[in-house]
Amino acid sequence: MEHHYDLSSRLYDLFLDRDRQYSCAYFRSHDDTLKVAQVNKVRHIMAKLLLKRPGLKVLDIGSGWGGLALQIASYADADVTGITLSMEQLTMSRARAKQAGLSARAHFELRDYRHETGRYDRIVSVEASGWFEGPCSLDLRALGMLKVLFREMERRITRSLSSGRALRGPIG
Repeated sequence: MEHHYDLSSRLYDLFLDRDRQYSCAYFRSHDDTLKVAQVNKVRHIMAKLLLKRPGLKVLDIGSGWGGLALQIASYADADVTGITLSMEQLTMSRARAKQAGLSARAHFELRDYRHETGRYDRIVSVEASGWFEGPCSLDLRALGMLKVLFREMERRITRSLSSGRALRGPIG
């Protein structure tokens, strides 16, 4: 992961928005801008997670620069743990939580999801398949490997889920 995400923040400043959202934009209409589509995505994810009561424990696997976790902590008054494999993302996520006054509710850790031992009411992972190292070409063997890796991820997520919902992958 460090080959991809631990590049200088200045590089990402050139082409990502302030929130550093870039995957799975959700265009509700043909007139939506990319910025609006990214806001739509976050709202859509939060709606699917049924964040109906304050104090829910939420795990964000592959939390990136913290945008989704910070929105969930703020909007739902939830206790969110974001995990990443990138030191650059971790540093920025923690700084953003402190700047937003959310450090008490939004926690970020440098950890592989396979080593997560906490229990959560909700678990979300948007495009975390990038965490899996292996062949880049999608031949049949690679697709088979991805299937096994996703099954393993689901098994581990199920163990960490105390009650409630998990949302993985594309937001559709």
